[in-house]
Amino acid sequence: MKSSTLTLMSRTIRFMKLAELIGDSIGKPFNIGWYGEPDIRSYKVDFTKIKDRLGFRTLYTPREDAKEIYKVLESGQIAETPETNVIHW
Repeated sequence: MKSSTLTLMSRTIRFMKLAELIGDSIGKPFNIGWYGEPDIRSYKVDFTKIKDRLGFRTLYTPREDAKEIYKVLESGQIAETPETNVIHW
């Protein structure tokens, strides 16, 4: 296969919907603090190429992923390090 960019996800979801889904799935309220200028970039993606060329399919939903990540962070199985927290607010 020629060099190509492939998106490694199976669906597009709006940011606010994802934040709500994650909060609901782990039983925590969420509060988004907006700052700076509005982001006008488009994040619309097409997953056809990775599906057609590689047969890629996701095994888990964002809800399942959020629960698993929260569980391992809370249990201490994964520590907060520069490798696991790349955005320091």
